[in-house]
Amino acid sequence: FEQAKLHTYHVNPTNPLQGQWRVSQRTVTVCIQQKQFNEGSLRNVFKMRQRDASTGMWKQMVAKNFKESLIGVSGVTDVSQWHYREVESQIVSKHFADEFNARDPPKKCDFIVPYCIEMCQRPGNPLYNVEVLFDSDLYEKHNTNAGGVTSDRLTPQAYSHFSFVHSGKRLCVCVLPNSPRSFLLLERSLQPTPL
Repeated sequence: FEQAKLHTYHVNPTNPLQGQWRVSQRTVTVCIQQKQFNEGSLRNVFKMRQRDASTGMWKQMVAKNFKESLIGVSGVTDVSQWHYREVESQIVSKHFADEFNARDPPKKCDFIVPYCIEMCQRPGNPLYNVEVLFDSDLYEKHNTNAGGVTSDRLTPQAYSHFSFVHSGKRLCVCVLPNSPRSFLLLERSLQPTPL
């Protein structure tokens, strides 16, 4: 078991493309498995348990650690920048989903809310991105960051368009995979658009 500090991102409601990071002064107790259970080109993925301070119950989570090989990619000088960028884009995407849903579409959408943890007891205090463990390996992708439409579902396309219009044409939320059992969107890609 290890202690970790929570880093959470909060969107500015009047300008969703700006926000603020907050670091909790309280630590949380986590247990990250040593062996990864998945790997992508950008990060390693570990199962994790996090103890709820109020109930004492353990929650099943996923901890994602970006690879050091990303230093230098997209101007990143420290791998922690990748951690922060990913959480920021997910929280901004959720903000636009909440705005989209407020207009009462036929189908609503939502995003998993991630955060960062800082491993206080490890050398260098590495960061992990954390989100709820989603128990499914069946995902459906609806569109791509190159503008491709990969499903016949209309809600993802309407949401992507909505994010483009309501960001003042500054970004478009796309690459929207979800579980077939719900319309909880699992990931996203924020594509900045030239003005």
